[in-house]
Amino acid sequence: MSKLKSYEIDAVTDKVMELLKEEWSKKQPTFTKENKERLVLEAKIEKLDAELKELRDQAWKITEDVRKKYKDIYIYFDGKEYHSQDNNWQVQSQVRQEIILSQIKSDNLDEIISNLVKQFSK
Repeated sequence: MSKLKSYEIDAVTDKVMELLKEEWSKKQPTFTKENKERLVLEAKIEKLDAELKELRDQAWKITEDVRKKYKDIYIYFDGKEYHSQDNNWQVQSQVRQEIILSQIKSDNLDEIISNLVKQFSK
């Protein structure tokens, strides 16, 4: 046998692989029943995914409605119930600034505290 050229080797390889695939396919099991069962399950999963998305959208709408209703309060859902969070982290810096400014006006700490509570409790 003479030495084969590269393209001839490729052609022979392709032919051998084609014949091997035919032989291998004869030995492969068929999954007809399993394929049908899997397709049924996949269809159910797809339907449930769509229902789940719809339910999540409804839940998100409820949260958005609650937040609109109480727009000045931070509202969040922890997986079991809604909670509101006061804005003390925002108010704290304002109170601090007011204390500093109030010291300029008065040295009476009780008076400063009383005025700040009145101002920020509104």
